[in-house]
Amino acid sequence: MSAVIAPERLAPAADDARLPRLFTLRFASRGASVAVNTILTGQVMFYATTVLGLAPGLLGLLFMLANLVDGVVDLGAGALIDRTNTRFGKGRPYELVLVPMWLLTIALFSTPQMSPGAQTAYVFIVFVLISSFCRTLLGTADGVYLKRALSGDGRYAKLSSRSGVVVIGIAAAANLALPQAIAQWGERPGGWSVIATLYGLPMMALGLVRFFTVRERPDVSEAVTAPKVPVRVGLRSVFHNRYVFVFAGMVGAARVASTITGMVGVFFFTFVLGDVRLMSFVMLGGLVTPVVMLCFPAAARRIGSMNFIRLTLAVAMVGYAAVWLFPHRAAVVIGGQMVGALSYTVVMLGGYFMLQCMSYGEWRTGIRADATTSAVVGIAGRLGAGIAAAIVGALLAAHGLEAGTPTQPEAVGGVLTSLYALVPFSTSALMFALTFAYRLDRRIEGIRADLQVRAEAGVG
Repeated sequence: MSAVIAPERLAPAADDARLPRLFTLRFASRGASVAVNTILTGQVMFYATTVLGLAPGLLGLLFMLANLVDGVVDLGAGALIDRTNTRFGKGRPYELVLVPMWLLTIALFSTPQMSPGAQTAYVFIVFVLISSFCRTLLGTADGVYLKRALSGDGRYAKLSSRSGVVVIGIAAAANLALPQAIAQWGERPGGWSVIATLYGLPMMALGLVRFFTVRERPDVSEAVTAPKVPVRVGLRSVFHNRYVFVFAGMVGAARVASTITGMVGVFFFTFVLGDVRLMSFVMLGGLVTPVVMLCFPAAARRIGSMNFIRLTLAVAMVGYAAVWLFPHRAAVVIGGQMVGALSYTVVMLGGYFMLQCMSYGEWRTGIRADATTSAVVGIAGRLGAGIAAAIVGALLAAHGLEAGTPTQPEAVGGVLTSLYALVPFSTSALMFALTFAYRLDRRIEGIRADLQVRAEAGVG
């Protein structure tokens, strides 16, 4: 965590400048790879209960524990990345973690034949390595990498919206194919290993595009000899940044909803609607969100970034309410979940809001603890995912989910409907309320101008 802010890092934002050639596609490649990985590993509960026959209640507790481990690792990852200086830069070297992430994912869905206890331990350990270490390092380094690869608030807005379109588009295509792949191979011996390999190898190659084509700018890369702030000082500075905690709350709520819908979606379409292949139509919702996100730069200028988020959340709540009211009507479920996906817009634009929080933290305390700021938001997301996993496991076990059987008790259908509709409606309402506590988007221009004046005064 560097205490010295190089003046050139605070050069006037190039808001009207164009993004470099093909920059959006190159920069979004890694995000798309991680998004697809998250989608695939989101099916581990279904795989572990229906294929391996493991107990859902225990799995839910273990996945919650895995996400608590994530929270601890997040802080360590933030401190590590803040103190990293290599010839590749500060955040860029951690892109290579993509390789073990995907190899471990293939191993996860290739669980060997062992006793149920040994299989449970295997699934837990491999999942922790994927989530707590690989994805934590990748997520924490992301904002650091972005700040050092590009400059200008207008450029950040353009990149956030356009790269979000690319990420969601690729994730939607992967999501669209997944139910068909599950129907084709899911019940065959070794079928999930085939699915993971077919996804893993191409996505690993795609994710590495950013590492090889996007460099950190030398004018913002800190020298190896730059003074370092002790970790405790960086943490103390973050705790003076109230907006990062408001934003973290929104991210945590969004992760509760996305984790639950991701985990129970296959269950819902298998046991409530009776055809997992229908789930592919829900995945077309990934084509709605990119179109909406393309409007973000213009909307941020005209109505404000948080008003844009409020609008998407309001629409999402209508969608989830429709699913809750009419859970057995496939067309309503599909349409409701398609627009419900808009509740995740705030996370897809997370880089934009994260940079605002970083600037506010520096303005408020004089310390720029970028990776630690990212880590706080990461911890909130991990906690949200952990809580979601525990809820899913506990409720499915309590209502009698029978592992490894093609039919389920009637009570399971009711709890699946609640998890798939009522919970994301509630978290969207919570996020909507939190947007009114995030007033930083109205102040950010003045804050950055003040930082510029401070930097120039320091030079003079």
